[in-house]
Amino acid sequence: MKNKFSKSFKIKLTIIIIIFIGLLIFFNIRYGMSTKAVEGGNNVGVSKPVIVTRDNLVQYLKSSIMVKDMPKKGIIILKFYDPENVNSDEDVTLIIEGTNVIESDNIPENIDVEIKIPYYYIPELGKGLCPTIKKAKANQELSVNTELSEAAFLWKYKGMNKYKDCLG
Repeated sequence: MKNKFSKSFKIKLTIIIIIFIGLLIFFNIRYGMSTKAVEGGNNVGVSKPVIVTRDNLVQYLKSSIMVKDMPKKGIIILKFYDPENVNSDEDVTLIIEGTNVIESDNIPENIDVEIKIPYYYIPELGKGLCPTIKKAKANQELSVNTELSEAAFLWKYKGMNKYKDCLG
């Protein structure tokens, strides 16, 4: 009887360890970028809040889980602009094509979605892309345009269904 208890205990302990390791991996993948600085130095293992600026915006978005989940042939234009048209130097146009992100004013013709958001939301991205989009939407400062039908959009971006509450 003693061996059976010991074997049962070992099985339960092994299951708990596997679950713990699984949770560590899940949270590291899910929240890894949002808990570390975009440009880390030699501070291995030290968490810092992400400070997103125009200079590291492309790098930040490339490492975003949401961008990594983009369809290979998906093209989204993300424009950060000055809503008062006072300082056009603050305008940034990003092309997200698949998992690639580039800054460019040369907009392809076959885009799926164009998202416009005021430039002062760039630092907010350190809190996450989805919370930033939700905040801009709540403040009525978000513009989303597409030429795709709803059915075509839903089919093409079906892999991103987990973000549906991000844009509403």
